[in-house]
Amino acid sequence: MSIFEVVETSHDIHLDENREASLAFTVNNQSQDDLRAEVRVLAAVPEPPEKAPENWLTWFSLDGEAVRAFGPRGRQTYQVHIKVPADAPPGKYGIQTLVRSERNPDREKAYGQRVEITVPAAVPVEQKQPNLWWIPIAAAAAVVVLGLATWLFWPTSGVPSIVGMTPDQADLKLEEANLRVVQAGFLEEAASDVAAGAIAEQDPPAGDPIPESREIRVLLQPLVVPNLFGLSQSDAETALSEKLSGATVVVVGTLVTKAEPGTVVTQKPPPLAVVTEVPKQVEVFVEAPLMPELKGKTFADGVSLLNEKVPGIQFDRVNQEVTQSEIGKIVDQRPAKGESVGSGTAVTLQVGVKKQSPPSPRVYKSGTLDVTALSSWDLDIGTATTTDTDLFLGTGPAAKIKTAFGIKIPSPSLTARILVPQTGASFAVMSEAGAPGYEGCSKAKLSTNQIDLAPLKTGTYLCAKTNRNRYAQLHLTQKAVGKYRFSFTTWEVPRQLYQLSRDRVLFQRRGVDSPAKLSEEDIEKLRVLSN
Repeated sequence: MSIFEVVETSHDIHLDENREASLAFTVNNQSQDDLRAEVRVLAAVPEPPEKAPENWLTWFSLDGEAVRAFGPRGRQTYQVHIKVPADAPPGKYGIQTLVRSERNPDREKAYGQRVEITVPAAVPVEQKQPNLWWIPIAAAAAVVVLGLATWLFWPTSGVPSIVGMTPDQADLKLEEANLRVVQAGFLEEAASDVAAGAIAEQDPPAGDPIPESREIRVLLQPLVVPNLFGLSQSDAETALSEKLSGATVVVVGTLVTKAEPGTVVTQKPPPLAVVTEVPKQVEVFVEAPLMPELKGKTFADGVSLLNEKVPGIQFDRVNQEVTQSEIGKIVDQRPAKGESVGSGTAVTLQVGVKKQSPPSPRVYKSGTLDVTALSSWDLDIGTATTTDTDLFLGTGPAAKIKTAFGIKIPSPSLTARILVPQTGASFAVMSEAGAPGYEGCSKAKLSTNQIDLAPLKTGTYLCAKTNRNRYAQLHLTQKAVGKYRFSFTTWEVPRQLYQLSRDRVLFQRRGVDSPAKLSEEDIEKLRVLSN
């Protein structure tokens, strides 16, 4: 259905006594768009009487503006004034109206129906003939001038040439000769000397007799999408506008193909594709840019810089504990500088943050230990014991003990001075400079080697790890002959290590090397027995 509808009030017009008449018609916009359209009056097929003057269309004039605005579903009413000269040959003259939009005159147009104007013979008027002796001379001169003008300006008979014109240009030219352009498609192969979208062939060709249908069929030069590969976005836009005016380049993403960064690597429609109308846009992917150096920049500045090169890229931020001078700055990046980074590339930026000290576990036990010769102590409960001990205080440089009848007694010449780790516990001498705390003891290099307490100064700190995997801190506060006083703090085992520590001791006592050798039921029974 046409976008316009032309409705005439009459299709048979008769002149009044002054050889004048009027024709009213309405043009309806059948679309929902705001449009501007032009109206023209054309000669209708078949032709007027044989003796009709060539300029007979000048009898018809349109009142008001020929170009008017139409709102959605809007209409405009037009009036055509008809004035036929007295010497016009009698007969029926056919006209029709043409309306076409400004935005697409070749496709958005409509013709009205044929309207006939009956022109009667002129009524002769008797007039007194004056003595016009000069008329033959003037007539002879007029014949000479008319002949010369005809020779200079009279158009060549037959079909005019419209090759190389756009369809709109051809329409305007052929309307003057009461001919119509009929588009029959596009050439299969492009002609070398015709612009894209222009008329490349016409049938009948120029100079042939005008056909009875008064239609000139034409084939257009095909529209060919140019090859944009290897061009930057700006160069691609220039190349596209030269070949397909009105089309735009739209970058839809980036790819990594090792081409020059920022150049076109794919396009849709593809290069040299033949299209029947100018596409609104040609979608392209461009070669991905190279990753810039972001180290040393803030996270916000790094993201901003990379977004300028690859809009919409996604970032993954990873915090990394660093020194004070690197806090808030990017300390590492993936991909590295110089690597390709496209729309789908995963970018990870490591950002420096302040080092956080792990929170100390809760204190499990604290107090004072008065350690004397040949005594054993359990740091988990803070008391002297003979089982499940963590340390034993022996005597002499090797803590050698003399035995009499199977009873252990200290050598009279030796003093208590050797700390001996027991049942898997381990110790380390720290310093008297300050308390190491949980963090210091958890990082200390602990050992099961014996420790000679004699050289230690009062105020020295020791770290320990009990046989139940709890870290402990001992502070030597007093030393005397055969006696050492320590203040101690033992911290709770982190939850995930607590059961593992208990199970290890439990299995060792029951003669089992690994929990894997027991079923869950057996393990639970052993735990019940140990509690």
